[in-house]
Amino acid sequence: MESFRSDDDTTTGEAVPQPVRYAVWLMLAGALVQALSTLTTALDREGIRAQTARLADEFDRSLDGKALERATDQAYWFGVGTGVTFVALWLVVARLCAIGRTSGRPLATLFATVYTFTFAFSAVRSFGPGAFLGLVTVVVGVSAVYLLWRRPVTPWLARCAARRSQGA
Repeated sequence: MESFRSDDDTTTGEAVPQPVRYAVWLMLAGALVQALSTLTTALDREGIRAQTARLADEFDRSLDGKALERATDQAYWFGVGTGVTFVALWLVVARLCAIGRTSGRPLATLFATVYTFTFAFSAVRSFGPGAFLGLVTVVVGVSAVYLLWRRPVTPWLARCAARRSQGA
């Protein structure tokens, strides 16, 4: 994994610690799984329509055909938009961690926490391929965060931050 070098450390070429390398690979895998989950959502418009109708019935709201289509469109675009946003976040946070930015670790933690709660509250009502992929994404995210908080990471991040401040 020689490709994992801190962009800010060109003089000594200090390698990125192994937990960070694994966390970055997990984040890239998470981006891929999230992309698959988003694609599953995008291709299952009928499933979204059925789930929207089921939720409307649960909340004692009757939707005529036009209202059901409008609600389905909103759910569809919310799901796809959220999925694309999470893919982008996975990639940005992975890059921040790979180059030794101290902001990468808390962002990864925040991202994993938000995604876990989003999944927990949305997947309760839906069981299918999207829910399974969401669960895999949660496990990958929590695992990446665990690796980022391992002991060898903090001193490396401090050295990267010190080198950046000296060069600025």
